[in-house]
Amino acid sequence: MKSLLPIALLLPFVLTPLSLSAQLYGTVTDERGNPLPFATIYLEGSSRGTTTNLEGTYELTLVRGTHRVVFQYVGYRPQVREVRVGDAPQRLDVQLQPEVVRLREVEVRAGAEDPAYEIMRKVIARRKHYRNLVKSFACDVYIKGRVKILDAPETILGQEVGDLDGSLDSNRQGIVYLSESEARWFFQQPDRYREIMVSSKVSGDDQGFSFNSASDLNLNLYEEHIPFGRQVLSPLADNAFSYYRFRLEGAVVNEDGSWLYKIHMRPKRPEDPVMQGYLYIVDSLFLVQGLDAFLTGRAMNWEVFDTLYVHQVHVPVRPPEVWRVFSQNYRVRGGLFGFRFEGNFAAVYTNYAIDTLFAPGFFGNELLTVQPQANEKDPSYWDSIRPVPLTHEERLDYVRKDSLAQVRKSKPYLDSLDRVNNRLEPLEILFGYTWRNSFKRRSWTYASPLASLQFSTVQGFYGNFDFSFRQNLDPNAYRWWRINTLLNYGLSEKKLRNAWKFTYQLNQTRFARLEVEGGTAVAQFNPAEPISLSQNTFFSLTFRRNHIRVYDKAFGRIAYRQELSNGLLLRSALE
Repeated sequence: MKSLLPIALLLPFVLTPLSLSAQLYGTVTDERGNPLPFATIYLEGSSRGTTTNLEGTYELTLVRGTHRVVFQYVGYRPQVREVRVGDAPQRLDVQLQPEVVRLREVEVRAGAEDPAYEIMRKVIARRKHYRNLVKSFACDVYIKGRVKILDAPETILGQEVGDLDGSLDSNRQGIVYLSESEARWFFQQPDRYREIMVSSKVSGDDQGFSFNSASDLNLNLYEEHIPFGRQVLSPLADNAFSYYRFRLEGAVVNEDGSWLYKIHMRPKRPEDPVMQGYLYIVDSLFLVQGLDAFLTGRAMNWEVFDTLYVHQVHVPVRPPEVWRVFSQNYRVRGGLFGFRFEGNFAAVYTNYAIDTLFAPGFFGNELLTVQPQANEKDPSYWDSIRPVPLTHEERLDYVRKDSLAQVRKSKPYLDSLDRVNNRLEPLEILFGYTWRNSFKRRSWTYASPLASLQFSTVQGFYGNFDFSFRQNLDPNAYRWWRINTLLNYGLSEKKLRNAWKFTYQLNQTRFARLEVEGGTAVAQFNPAEPISLSQNTFFSLTFRRNHIRVYDKAFGRIAYRQELSNGLLLRSALE
């Protein structure tokens, strides 16, 4: 199970960059040749593009022709390359140089206020203007999320941790969550959002859905506060000067002659809920071009996290004033119960449609909708739409976990588990037993008779014998049917009752379920507010007070339920 996989299994992933036509790919590095993770690459004058992965590599699919491609990274001088793309893939490696930071001609006197404060006053004064400038928009969002265990204990409270279902290697490290998602994201002032997930992929779970969400990752600096566990004050907030210290590090001259201010921000007090790091402000427009900051676990009131790093890049979508987030990356490290972990969530926002008109009722209570078959896309689909290339470690994780998932669905593997789990132990005769055929997705269950043992003045000591058979109709048990038979017998009454119930779940998404039952049973007169059987047993045996009122019931019943629309559930029954 832990041996190396055949090299042949890796070939489709290794050769992926060479199999796509009209593709630009390569590596973005710094002046020393070190890779720059999550650098921004986009077509000049548009919101179409990609970012580099953790290894600094990128892939950008282009139509045939000549394009001007912008390579950008916060803290480095952007480069614009003219690229002519034909039918064959083309490699373009780019080395970015550190920004040439220099102070403009400003008069700085001893004891005088730092020039950053005057710049930030103008930015803060225009905060509401930029927050309300775009009345609505729609865009595509690709999100890749990854959580990796850096160190894991052998045991917790005496219980073995194991290898977390094959995720940890011999060094107690490994990826425990790797997922990609593609969605269409919609917004309308003042605060209406809706997200439609088009595709979803989870490593090792071909039926799973991603936890990635554009709304959860949304960070809008033009809002007063940003929710990070607690309300973190934006550096653009009206009262930012009461919590932040600002310093002008310098200014960068762009290729078009405009200036980009680099402003350092830090908290006035260590416990304040504020960011630390750098803001990049566009001169004359006084809007945010980039954010390279971090928050401590103390600032967020999340002690499980050491530090959360945030990297955000804005690009002009409708010049001069309409800029939108193009790429956003969260990187976090922390620990809990002896575990050390790191998480990384990268999002790329493309194909903005500004001031989109939405039909009445488009925004409702449903914030996230997952399209049918969103988790059934094949690897070739992901290779064609993925804007952020997989790292070598991520490719291996997909191959290994997807292969393990196939093995764990095979008949020999499931039969071997059933042979162990289906062994009948003596105590299970009293406490309940379940027999399974995992490959055929069926099971028999015998419930514990001791758990149902009670007393009433009508039956004396009595108990139930509950047997059930269940058949799942799909691997995730979204559709299934079950038959129950319940035998009830009282020692004093000496009467056996028997009731049957058939349940069929047609659709889990719509909560559609059919129930048919009948037979004989003991029923309380007030089923809406039944008296606790355990409490009645206690009072009857201890104080000789019987509170329960029952009658002998012979019945037949059919019931059905289904969600007609979001929040509207139909229930009907005939008895």
